[in-house]
Amino acid sequence: MGLSPAQVLTVYRRILKAAARYPSVKRPQIIRDIKLEFREGRACADAAEVRTRQQAAVSSLEQLEAYAGVTGGKGDWNLSLAGGGDAAGGRR
Repeated sequence: MGLSPAQVLTVYRRILKAAARYPSVKRPQIIRDIKLEFREGRACADAAEVRTRQQAAVSSLEQLEAYAGVTGGKGDWNLSLAGGGDAAGGRR
């Protein structure tokens, strides 16, 4: 079973929000492409294609949110290298 129209709208909004935070110089083009894909999907009548598009949208949302989450927040990044060696790969 596919997503309800309300669920599709929620996915659409979440994708646009995540794309707006996506760390890329191509962000405006990505957002345009997302909007175009959803507009084209609205006219789709084939149930199998609708399900395929919905699955792709949910998968893309998960990926975008994962990447957008990297840059979200305060930017407090900590890096810890296992081994605690120097820059030459831990050799002394």
